[in-house]
Amino acid sequence: MDDPLDVIGVGDVDVDIFIRLPHRPGPDEKVVATEVRKCPGGMIGNFLVALASFGTRCGIIGVVGDDADGRLIRANLEQRRVCTHALRTHPHAATFTCVIMIDADGEKSLILLPTDAFWPDMEDVTPARLARARHLHTTADRPVIAAAALALAHELGLQTSLDLEVGKFADEPIDWSDLLTHTDILFTNRRSCRLLTGSDDVWRAVHLLRHKGPDCVAVTCGAAGAVLCDETGIISLPAKPAAAVDTTGAGDRFAAALLHARLQAWPSDRQLQFALLHASRAVEDLGGEAGLYLSSD
Repeated sequence: MDDPLDVIGVGDVDVDIFIRLPHRPGPDEKVVATEVRKCPGGMIGNFLVALASFGTRCGIIGVVGDDADGRLIRANLEQRRVCTHALRTHPHAATFTCVIMIDADGEKSLILLPTDAFWPDMEDVTPARLARARHLHTTADRPVIAAAALALAHELGLQTSLDLEVGKFADEPIDWSDLLTHTDILFTNRRSCRLLTGSDDVWRAVHLLRHKGPDCVAVTCGAAGAVLCDETGIISLPAKPAAAVDTTGAGDRFAAALLHARLQAWPSDRQLQFALLHASRAVEDLGGEAGLYLSSD
């Protein structure tokens, strides 16, 4: 029998190819890159690796291709102490890849290359796999599967969290209520918060989102910091100073740190401080694992 977990993550892992440039190219323009680097990534992959670095027991339900990139991802997760027993290898698909162009100011453009090894199927999300954990975390990249996973987790008595980025895919739903109904902790950013509620006032927006289902709503606001709204009230704190090189994975790091702190039942203000501290460390180098350490270090 598999060992129990604190958190099970459902969603994507990928290989990120970072291309550092003096500036991002315009139409028909050639720009000479100053650095190219390949790193394991993906929203769920980055989140779980960060969570494991804090000492939280976690595992993944996901899929990789039967190729060198898939083997790289699996080996990295295992080295980082993320359980991969439910990480399926797709025999006929390449591993999901993301190309990230970063200019001298740290601004980036992303090109996603989804494959059939992008997200797990609902058949991968079984009651037995969820029952190992006390908390499920997912994203909204495949809304139907995510909604079913969240509902099943609640049926089994798990707490849940959702990282929701609106406007990422052309075929996403207009109504997100199926996901929010079964979400206990919602992570989102300021733009998505506005699109979800129609309000430019982030304090008003988080209250509106709490009425849609989540007990806790955390909104990242870039250099302005973040807002946390839960049963104790609403808190807003500024971002920690950082020499930003690459913001890839900063939101995933924020979510992992905040969830770790909530699982430890820390006070809400300490939760937000911890999350902002680790989000700041995530931007100081290329890749979603920048500034991390192994839990045994």
